[in-house]
Amino acid sequence: MSTTQPPRAGSRLNYDASSKAIQSAPQQTTALATINEHKAFLDARVGVLREWAKNSVKPEALLRFTLRDMADERGEKLRQCTKESIYLGLIACAVTGLEPGALKGEAYLVPYKNKGVMEATFQRGYKGVIKMALRSRGVRSIRSNVVYEGDLFEVDEGTANSIVHRPNFGNRGKEIIAAYAIAKLANGESVFEVMDRDDLDAVRKAGSDSPAWRDWPDQMMRKAPIHRLGKFLQFDESWHIANALDNARTVDDQRRIIDVETGGESHKADLSSQIAAEMAAQAGDPSPEEAAEIARLEREGK
Repeated sequence: MSTTQPPRAGSRLNYDASSKAIQSAPQQTTALATINEHKAFLDARVGVLREWAKNSVKPEALLRFTLRDMADERGEKLRQCTKESIYLGLIACAVTGLEPGALKGEAYLVPYKNKGVMEATFQRGYKGVIKMALRSRGVRSIRSNVVYEGDLFEVDEGTANSIVHRPNFGNRGKEIIAAYAIAKLANGESVFEVMDRDDLDAVRKAGSDSPAWRDWPDQMMRKAPIHRLGKFLQFDESWHIANALDNARTVDDQRRIIDVETGGESHKADLSSQIAAEMAAQAGDPSPEEAAEIARLEREGK
């Protein structure tokens, strides 16, 4: 004879998980709404991004990777950034031919407080520096790495002119003591650049201690020696634009550089923001048709 077992009571763990999910639901809804607002703003400006995109970068990819980072659990600060600053960050990606986001690692939109307002700033990643260096006809390959305390690391700048680095993966998480980059040139010659920790810290301070150094210190340190290799390489215009954006000390400095390179897109974005604010004050948030009209006026610089 079979008996029907009463349903088992859920464990306390399941109740706790359900409770957390219910509590987080409003936060997820708010985050999704914010992402959708950013998406609508950027969708209306895809045409402008396409106009300035270089080196086969597609504007749809710029949007996709950015929205992906916003949806990440670590994307709260990026979602808080103004729509205009994120758009200008993507303009910077377009003119330099780099794709943003943690997945690609070529460039990042780094949240930064500017006069009390959270804004996104363009920051090139070390993979972006390598990608741009490889556009140089004089380079066959290039790579960079960091050296942790305890690694075997030897540099011979004499007749051997070589680097020996044997990483010990157990040293990950220890102090980074140096970084280096090695490039193989088209003529077969190999060149390298080594920077010790004092050199790297000096670069960090020169960059006004950007949040990128706090969030991705190893990647920023990998990037620094590649810059030093620039004396051996011939770069296109986009490299020099990216350098200027990297070296900008303030958000406003980046805006001025973008204006010079794009015929005033930063100014147009500010004008668009003012128009949208006035319309919202008069009649609530703009409709899709009104948003499209704002984008048109922005493109025409009116």
